[in-house]
Amino acid sequence: MKTSIIKSNAAFYAGVLIIFPAFFIVVICIQKYTLGLEYFYDVIIPVFKSLSSKESLGFNINALIVIGPLLALILNLTVVLRLQTISTEEHIEFQITALKNRQNWAMVILNGLLLCMLLIYMLGEKCNC
Repeated sequence: MKTSIIKSNAAFYAGVLIIFPAFFIVVICIQKYTLGLEYFYDVIIPVFKSLSSKESLGFNINALIVIGPLLALILNLTVVLRLQTISTEEHIEFQITALKNRQNWAMVILNGLLLCMLLIYMLGEKCNC
């Protein structure tokens, strides 16, 4: 039996920590723009603006919001998917196995949805169609 480098609980909790800023800002924006609840948005946006770095080096919350869900997705996919290759003289065989780990699959689905939401937002915001 092959063992994973990353334990499933560690990957799940690391994914939760990495995805939290992006998930938080998306929920706050949904509350403002669809539900009309502006209080949380007005309180938290100055904090996010103060955390974003104007220089190229240093901590930048914007990079964590964009790259965080992608990192959490990759981290949790390495736990739930196994890739095995079998090579012979005549052919190379690839086998992908998915493990039944509900919390990591939930994190993969949540990260995928969050990445889709961020992509749709970026296309809608930046597209001059």
